[in-house]
Amino acid sequence: MEEAARIIPMFFFEVIVPLLGVENTTILGITTPMGTQNFYHKLLQLRGSKGEKIFRTLVIERICAKCKLTDHPELCTHLLSQNPSWKPADAAEKVMRIMECAPELLAREVGGVGDAYRKSDFDIVAINNWAARPGYPSLRHAAKHFIIALDPTGGGEHSEIGITCGFLDPVSNVFVVCGAHGELLSRSSPYEHNRRVITEFIKNMYKHCSEAVTATTIVTIVEAQMSRVQAVDEMAIIKACCQTVSRTGQSFVQMHNEKGEPGVSTTFSKKCEMVEVCRKFLDDGRLYFSQSFFCASPKEEERMEQRKKLLTQAAVFKLHVDEGRDPGFSAPRMSWHGKHEGPDDTFMSFLMLLYHTVQFFMRPEYAPFRR
Repeated sequence: MEEAARIIPMFFFEVIVPLLGVENTTILGITTPMGTQNFYHKLLQLRGSKGEKIFRTLVIERICAKCKLTDHPELCTHLLSQNPSWKPADAAEKVMRIMECAPELLAREVGGVGDAYRKSDFDIVAINNWAARPGYPSLRHAAKHFIIALDPTGGGEHSEIGITCGFLDPVSNVFVVCGAHGELLSRSSPYEHNRRVITEFIKNMYKHCSEAVTATTIVTIVEAQMSRVQAVDEMAIIKACCQTVSRTGQSFVQMHNEKGEPGVSTTFSKKCEMVEVCRKFLDDGRLYFSQSFFCASPKEEERMEQRKKLLTQAAVFKLHVDEGRDPGFSAPRMSWHGKHEGPDDTFMSFLMLLYHTVQFFMRPEYAPFRR
């Protein structure tokens, strides 16, 4: 069987397995590893009544033990000399350069490692450096625009709202995260849950960051992947809350997608762009937390917990490669998330915040609001 891990499981069990009952029958399979959740991987772990393995296995990897412990094991070149003659080292290095933007695929196709060995697609050292930087000291007149991003809860099990805010300092070109909050859906309806969290978050925003917020234009970013109508409602809630608390007649800008529709999308291709922007800020050391960082709760311990949650979700956010809907025929499905370790909505709202802040200062349709 060639690429045995991609065979439809029911075909394998209904057609191929019964042949093992025939005398002198052997199954020979070869495949690219597809991860520990794939049925083929589970077959290789099967044991008989006496503890013996059902299948003889030979695993060939091209990532050495030391490189598996680094941040980028997929770039290991220490075992290239063991490649067969028809796979020269220079050709392998060329493939590695082409595929380095998809590290899990590179590890699978070239390195022969299918397990999810990397916790995050972001540099953990850069995340730790962000966490360790002193709080950004002065918010007064730091920026003319204050950005709020919302990833609303959709109402499903383990659904969480994520909301973040901050600004891009026009002088130092660093991004300052002023507030963040993530909270699982309570017993109330998704609409009431979102409204409550947004209201408390906005109140604390003006309480802790009044110098930065009051004299600025408020830019709102709301994820509208599931419902455009919901995005419009939540933009209205944010605006109403700001007007009620500030009473200053601030200007508001609602960001929209490329079609001019209210709200922003979080498609796979868009998340790829978001991740690259975040990587750039992280690697350049241009991310800070405000000294007066806040969340939707007035409690100090909750503020620290929400800050920790954002950093923790960043540390497990990565590209996942899973079997397609029709294993054996459809292409692998790729998605960016950190849900294998729990909710990722706080960090998702931060990715939206950072990416669309950059877009706000680049896209020509927002030029009138940048003055």
